[in-house]
Amino acid sequence: MLNRITERAEVHSHTDFSNFTLPDSTNKVDKLIDKAIEMGLSGLAITDHEILASHVPAMHHIKKVRLDAQKEYDKTFKEDPGNHFKLSNLKKKLAFKVMYGNEIYLTEEGLSRETVAKGAKFMHMILIAKNKEGHRQLRELSSSAWEKMFVFGRTERRPTWPSELERVLSKSKGNIIATTACLGGPLGKVFFDYTGGLITKAEMHSKVEAFIKCGVELFGKEDFYLEIQPGRQAEQLTYNSFLVQIAKKYEVELVVGCDAHYLTKEKRKVHKAFLKSKEGDREVDAFYQDTYLMNNTEIYENMKILGEETVTRALINSIRIADKCEDYDIFSSPHIPERLLSPSEIREIKFLDIYKEKYPYLYRLATSKDIQDVFFVNELEKGLVEKISFEEYEKHFERLEIEASELVEISKILKDNMIKYPNLVQMVVDLAWEEGDSLVGPSRGSAFGYLSHYLLGITNVSPFFHKDIPAPHWRFLSRERSAGLPDVDIDVQSDKRQKIISLLTRKYKSLGGDCVQISTYREEGSRSAIATAARGLGYDYETALFLSSLIVNERGFNRTLSQMYYGDLDKDIKPTQQFIDEIDKFPELFETALEIEGLINGRGVHACGIVLTNEPIYNVAAVMRAPNGALITQFNLSACEDLGLVKIDLLSVEILLRQRITLDLLLKYEQIEDKGSLKKTYNNAIGIETIELEDGEMWQVIKNNRVSSLFQ
Repeated sequence: MLNRITERAEVHSHTDFSNFTLPDSTNKVDKLIDKAIEMGLSGLAITDHEILASHVPAMHHIKKVRLDAQKEYDKTFKEDPGNHFKLSNLKKKLAFKVMYGNEIYLTEEGLSRETVAKGAKFMHMILIAKNKEGHRQLRELSSSAWEKMFVFGRTERRPTWPSELERVLSKSKGNIIATTACLGGPLGKVFFDYTGGLITKAEMHSKVEAFIKCGVELFGKEDFYLEIQPGRQAEQLTYNSFLVQIAKKYEVELVVGCDAHYLTKEKRKVHKAFLKSKEGDREVDAFYQDTYLMNNTEIYENMKILGEETVTRALINSIRIADKCEDYDIFSSPHIPERLLSPSEIREIKFLDIYKEKYPYLYRLATSKDIQDVFFVNELEKGLVEKISFEEYEKHFERLEIEASELVEISKILKDNMIKYPNLVQMVVDLAWEEGDSLVGPSRGSAFGYLSHYLLGITNVSPFFHKDIPAPHWRFLSRERSAGLPDVDIDVQSDKRQKIISLLTRKYKSLGGDCVQISTYREEGSRSAIATAARGLGYDYETALFLSSLIVNERGFNRTLSQMYYGDLDKDIKPTQQFIDEIDKFPELFETALEIEGLINGRGVHACGIVLTNEPIYNVAAVMRAPNGALITQFNLSACEDLGLVKIDLLSVEILLRQRITLDLLLKYEQIEDKGSLKKTYNNAIGIETIELEDGEMWQVIKNNRVSSLFQ
């Protein structure tokens, strides 16, 4: 006989990252983890709806929690070693485990935009990664589901086909734990089809047996669980009893999952308002009334119909699931994607003897076994011969030696070859000019500080452009300032950016890699939180608009609700009395808005950032689709950098389009000569090195505001 236990792990929970497609959860990542620890849970699985983006902030937060706990433990052990209660709690905090999972939508084989029909089911299943390989499998499955995304019934659908599960998991089994999730899972469909009279008892048993057999084969009997939930609605209670019978018949284990969409039962009103803010008359009480982090006392009470021993065994299994999962993260140092080169692209080094005698870093690169290094020197020499007079060689060699030393030494710090970066950027710039048929800006920001960029054609401005005051190399990159990777902004015509991204995508996919735009996360600000809370609670639009209008905006940023009401000593912000007087008339609205503020409520596309990889992106990250259908990373810029991805900035610049139109008109009316390529024609006619900077008339035109657009 198993007695009641007080410990458990949560295997099914959601964060506000589940809100990417619809309002779903009011749990913020850090608060969810902190609450689970406070309740004494041994672990928590984050299983958002077909999205993995919450995993990176969760990994950061649990690291911080453990670091703080370890410091407190060491201090307490030294100063108060007899405080066993405190030391025991700190040990539990140190041992707390965050598990990383996904709630997928399993569909019939081949379901797509073309084949979907009314009544199609998108059945929920929980997948939890036991280790890094399991997480890679999650990323592959999730990326595939998002690539097939389509809209059906005004909802974005991201299907996972059974064959995909088999294909991905069969490569390396034993890395993922699966549960049957909620009422919307595969067994839930069978159960409700049977109770609804859609299938016979024999058909029900046949479908259940087929599903159990498939689950055991895919995940292994020890990693496949039937999930019972402590909801009190009649359907859930009946379904739980059904699962208990199935588990006994097929000798598979049960596990308790709370499907936590909000933290505590006291937060239910806020969650309800958040959900109703989008759907209007959406019914949220029945399903979501018990979807919060419950303690074991509540679970035993709500599931007493199943018997105490059954519930205890299912709770023990939640702990076993946590024990099976390794403590890991997916962070990586920066890994610069390679520009793929062939030996046929390598030429004989022209100035090898000079390098050997005077420039050790250039000599090291010129004689390297790494094709990236030798190609880099080849391109420097090509640019030197084409752009620099012989009398100026020595000065330029000296500058190139400095830059080479920085790149080599920083490579040691970052444990990756920095030479790959300028080679890669050169390829992107050349592709933009040639196949992309786009003008490329001469230089933006600090990139012109490196002579190598000018010689490679990345910039059209030499650091010696102003002969009396050469640009310092460290403005762009130096080993003393190598906190992160360099960043070259590439300006292209506003009408050509998508074409260039398509060309890069085709190029890298053909070589087994990927090119993906970076995502952004949209959050509820102070004004939108008031509007969202008002809609969810049924307040009129005018009230919400008036209260929102009281939010102070400073330099383009709205003050937070807390700053408006309580002030902010650190930022010398005082409370705003008018806002306090008005919002105090609506205490429920204010309380709800405070909880909603900061929640993620959507996704978007980064204005300029893309990432390139030499391998399928799911080996490093995962992809999703933006609302406009573009393929983007599931992780935002900072998270992508945590995973080791390197951003390439491809900026859409309107003035370059205007310059192109001007250039085309000059060609059309034979005012300038076509030099055989867009880049040569542009540079010869209106490029920055062609402009007469001493021409007073040009500056007078600018001064008199007769220029339609002026950019940097």
